[in-house]
Amino acid sequence: MIPALLAILMTSAMSPDQTPDKVFEQRMRDSAAAAQALQGPLDGRWAMRDAKGHTLYLLQIADPAQAVGPLTAAWSDPRTGALGGVDAISRVGDRLTLVFAPGLDGKTLRVALRRQRGGIWAGWATSARARRSVRLARP
Repeated sequence: MIPALLAILMTSAMSPDQTPDKVFEQRMRDSAAAAQALQGPLDGRWAMRDAKGHTLYLLQIADPAQAVGPLTAAWSDPRTGALGGVDAISRVGDRLTLVFAPGLDGKTLRVALRRQRGGIWAGWATSARARRSVRLARP
């Protein structure tokens, strides 16, 4: 009874050129757009690469829309499988700063980036051992 009722409701709300599949697909697109509207521009998966293009870390950033909450992030090392939380992440204008202790050595990594064209962030990653040029971009 309920599936038949749903079919009647769906077909009665459709224009003659729409099918139930097309209505479903449109509603899925609308739902995805509404969910995206609840997220800020940094939300999602990012890859931190060195100057040679080697992936150093994968980051998952949570960026609430309209800055209604703080940025949060987690990292993973694709070379070792290690993972952890980012201790501090902040965005001020076109600058992004991350601080975390990757890997087993526990050395703090400080990353200072500036937004570039094309949605890329570029800057420096500094640890007790070294400083290297890095870029943060969507994988």
